[in-house]
This record gives sequence, C-alpha cells and structure tokens, in this order.
Amino acid sequence: MLRTFIAAISLTLLGTPLFALCGGESYLERLSPDQYQQLQQDAAAIRYGKGTAWTATKGSKVITLVGTMHINDARLTATMRPLITVIQTAELILLEATPAEEAALEAEMMKHPEIFMNATGPTLPEVLPEETWNALTEALRARQIPAFLAAKFQPWYLMMTLSIPTCAMGDILAKKRGLDHMIMDEATASGIPMQALEPFDTLFDIMQSDTAEEQIEMLTLSVGMDIDQQSMFVAMLDSYFDGEVGRLIAMSRLISQNLPNMDPAKGLALTLEAEQELIIDRNLAWMPVISAAVAAHDNIMIAVGAAHLPDENGLVALLAADGWAITPF
Repeated sequence: MLRTFIAAISLTLLGTPLFALCGGESYLERLSPDQYQQLQQDAAAIRYGKGTAWTATKGSKVITLVGTMHINDARLTATMRPLITVIQTAELILLEATPAEEAALEAEMMKHPEIFMNATGPTLPEVLPEETWNALTEALRARQIPAFLAAKFQPWYLMMTLSIPTCAMGDILAKKRGLDHMIMDEATASGIPMQALEPFDTLFDIMQSDTAEEQIEMLTLSVGMDIDQQSMFVAMLDSYFDGEVGRLIAMSRLISQNLPNMDPAKGLALTLEAEQELIIDRNLAWMPVISAAVAAHDNIMIAVGAAHLPDENGLVALLAADGWAITPF
C-alpha cells in the first residue's frame, strides 16, 4: 500500500496545482452576492486570466503554451483534440516532469523514506493542537491513511496528501492521468522529444526549506481547506474548462480568508507565500530553460499546470516582457 501511496503523492508533487474529478455542489454557489462580485473583480484583474492555451511568436520562433490539469476528467478529450497536431509538429515539448522524472522521484522516496517520514523528532500529535490533529486524522482516514502512520509523516508531506481530494483517490491510485500524460503519450507515439523544466527533486527542496513551524502553519491551512474541498474542486474544474484560469487563483485567495480557526490575514499570507514558492519562483527559474530550448528549436510546446500561466509573473506575461507576441491559441 505504501508504494502505491508514494506513487500517488509523486504525481501530486510533480503536478501542482492539482484538480480532480469531483461532482456535487460548487463552492461558488456558497458565496454571497458580495463575495461573488468581489471574486469576479479580482479574477478580472489577473493578467492573462482568460484562456488555457496561448501562442507566443518572435520572428520565426513559435511557442505553444498549454495550461494543464493533472487529474483525469472526461472533458479532457475535447481539450486534447486541437493539441494533437501541435504536438506532432513540435520539435520539443517542455513539461514540469517527463516519465523519467516521475520514476526518479518515486525511486528516491522509496530509497530514502526519511524524506517524508520523521523518525527522530516529536510526532504530529505532540505538536499540533488536539482539534487540528483530530481534523487531520479524520481527513486522512478518508484517504485510507491510519493515524499511527500519519503521526510520523513530515508536515509538508501531509499537506501534499491533503491536496488530493477523497473523490479523486480512486483515479489516482488506478493511475488514470490528466492532460500532461495525454500529451506525453501522444509525444511518445509521435517520436517527439520531451524535456523537464526542472530537476525531479525541486519540490522536495522547496517543501523542506520551510522551518518546522512554517510547515505546521501550512498543514493547518490545508486541514481547514479540507472541510469544503470537494465543492472547491468542483468550482475549480468548472473554472478550468470555462477557460477562467484567473478565477482559479482569485478563488484560492478567497478561500484562504474564509477558513475555520484561521485568521483571514494569516490565511491569505500563507496562500501568497505558497504562490511565491510553488508558482512564481519556479516560473522565473524556468525562463532560462525555455530560452535555451528556443535557441535550439524553432517550434516548441510548453505544457505545465494551468496556474503557471496567468498573472504578472505567469509564463505568458514573462514571455511578453521578453519580446514575444502573445495571442490566444
């Protein structure tokens, strides 16, 4: 079971942010009219917030940017259809991780369990408030993880675990994948080379760079979000397929300010910190990799999690600032 679970978390680590096939009520339906209006205003202010795919051109060079989701959904068949020709004619496809990075990550976690398990320090029940620990164990039980095992996990690892909604666990454990893997499968079948934008252990380094106190704070934030997680994912999925990627970001910030037992300002600060570490800093680190790929190829595709594309430090704006002409795909 542990190996299967590690494989599932490996997928999560190599594909933030995570969306999943969950049905039912949308979180948007729970908002008051004032909250919904504010959300729409915030989303509209996010640059390049409408659309999941873009074309960037500079002279004879062409980049197709695709915002992906990493979990299986029947609607992805239609999303994939117009991308097939682009994949088949690309000289190179850049991804957050190729199959080689996924295999390396899983192997590293199996070889070095100390990465995600704490064998020497205090257990989580000893450092978390009782109310938080009880809520955490309930959330993990729904994901088939017993409390005695969770007590020894690193806080950052459990935070990533909670990013997998219970309604998506079946697909993940069955290795039903999202748009990234559909693109990889087509690239493999067409003989198109693939390259990772970063080393497989990049997110390990990011997560473990936080202090123990910071990890506990982020875990507490994740526990609070788990209460409404399914309705959040319904809203996020609908936003993605509506092309409203900016709304995904605005919604995440709104949710963080409406969590039980969390000060709104603190919740927002933690979310913005996560955006900086998991999205913005990585985008900036990817730009030299993209520049090198463009120098060697005339036509490339970049396929990464949808949240990496919009906003002032999204890949679309960063390319625009580098002199690329941007048009919707």
